[in-house]
Amino acid sequence: MLASDQRRGNGMELKRILCAVDFADAEHPAVEYAKMLADISGGSILVLHVIPTRSVYEHLGLVAKEVDKHMAAHREDSRNKMEAFLREHFPGKDISSLTCEGNPAEAIVNIAKNKDMDIIVMGTHGHEGFNKLFFGSVANEVIRTADCPVLTIRPEHV
Repeated sequence: MLASDQRRGNGMELKRILCAVDFADAEHPAVEYAKMLADISGGSILVLHVIPTRSVYEHLGLVAKEVDKHMAAHREDSRNKMEAFLREHFPGKDISSLTCEGNPAEAIVNIAKNKDMDIIVMGTHGHEGFNKLFFGSVANEVIRTADCPVLTIRPEHV
């Protein structure tokens, strides 16, 4: 039995909700589900955004100085986007947020585990066929490797 199972007893709780977001998405249907779960359970939400590691840019053949410059700009942009995102989607609510760097699926799973989250709520991009094969799926990887339940929400326009 895991320590988190002992703490919770036999009942399932949704007191700590991790809502993973990608600012590239125009729509954020997962946010509404995370808010609904928090309202029903009285739980808290941690909004997480993962910046891909610098290796993504190094594969493009950029020199280290350019990669560092781009990563610094990306970090600042992500901080600003997170602040705006929280103001827009969680006005007047006490919400925790975190922006980190790493492999998105690994970071989501590790943070959920380290922070003892009860559920991960995240959107999917709805990639099919070649795109799914070529780009992979962060949501699929999170589902495969997470210790807690994962609720994935497809974009409404897919």
